[in-house]
Amino acid sequence: MEACAFRELVNTRYLLLAQDTGPARRQDRLAGVVRALYMEQMYDQWRTALAKEPIEISLSEIYPGRISAVEGDRVSYELDIESRKAAVRDAKPWRAIPPPKKFEIFKAAQLAHGGMAGLVFFGLETGNEEAAVEVLANLHRWEKSRGLADAIFALHTGQPVPDGGFVVFEGRLVTPDRKAEVLAERARREAEAAALAEELRAAGKAAVLGTAVETALRLRRQGAFVNAHTILAAVAGRFPRTAEGARARELIDDPLLAVRPLGGAGDGRNRLALYFLAEGYPLKDDAQEAFLALARGMYALLITNEPFREYQSYLTADAIQLASKDQGVDRMPGDIVRDTVLGGRIPVSYTHLRAHETVLELVCRLLLEKKKKNNNKKHKNTQKQNKPQQNIQQMIIHPNTPYT
Repeated sequence: MEACAFRELVNTRYLLLAQDTGPARRQDRLAGVVRALYMEQMYDQWRTALAKEPIEISLSEIYPGRISAVEGDRVSYELDIESRKAAVRDAKPWRAIPPPKKFEIFKAAQLAHGGMAGLVFFGLETGNEEAAVEVLANLHRWEKSRGLADAIFALHTGQPVPDGGFVVFEGRLVTPDRKAEVLAERARREAEAAALAEELRAAGKAAVLGTAVETALRLRRQGAFVNAHTILAAVAGRFPRTAEGARARELIDDPLLAVRPLGGAGDGRNRLALYFLAEGYPLKDDAQEAFLALARGMYALLITNEPFREYQSYLTADAIQLASKDQGVDRMPGDIVRDTVLGGRIPVSYTHLRAHETVLELVCRLLLEKKKKNNNKKHKNTQKQNKPQQNIQQMIIHPNTPYT
């Protein structure tokens, strides 16, 4: 998977399927073969598109560029720097490109239905569930591929295809009943928040304020963070000197929104606890829901690999939902600075730094490297010239030491 050798992946999974296993295991392996075949189809369509023209997607976080060719397991790319097209030409192996970036690379090409299905499977198998679900929703919008999208989603979630198929709701596939439930629950929450806000405007009794704070906490646990924040802001703003107002202000200032269990159970004293932290996610319901879906996908991917799979019963996992002022994290070095809860940073690699150089910086770096190279050469020559003299002195001080 890391080297994008999908043909080898298909062959390997066929070999595993041929082994004598039980019905349940055989069904899982058959599903693995299907996923590999679709991923191979995706890669073939991507290669065909690349053979016609370069694919406009950059491997740099700063400069625009494109992928020009693929030879074996190496990807050739170009970067445009300071209005100079293809100022940098280089290549890197597939293994050096992280899975989310590979997903973007494959997505940048015009893929047919089978290729898009392979892209969905690639995203699901590499832990990029949120992006994969988005592509699956787009695939579902095509009438000819709606049945294929329904089958993929049913295979992934383990729920049967409902009568009439799944529906696209807020960028995801859900059952029609689930869509109706979410809309009804959302309307109920909004009505409850509006009623409480109206009650707060009409009265300032402590009982009303306490009910409002408890309601906000309950809404947080249900994932309705925006409605909860509206109630807390009303209490803190209108009744700042009350105990409830101070409590509401404390909850607003605390970035911790909720703790959601992802898996595992039992006595926490003899379990290994895993925590997935929401860094760079703002106080928005859709952003926090996206983090929760990503955390679930990462945990599901983690426990499919050893040694986590073997010791799954000894693990507990929780998603810690935190609210940051900005979305995203810092790029270091770089001009992208975000105000986040944990101050997270993504370091830029040396390859990226080389791609970011101006002409003046490039000249300076080459001169420094040349000077360093010359100094190293002089140092080696000096060592060779001084070695006989050092050995003679060593023989004088230690007569029994052999000359070398």
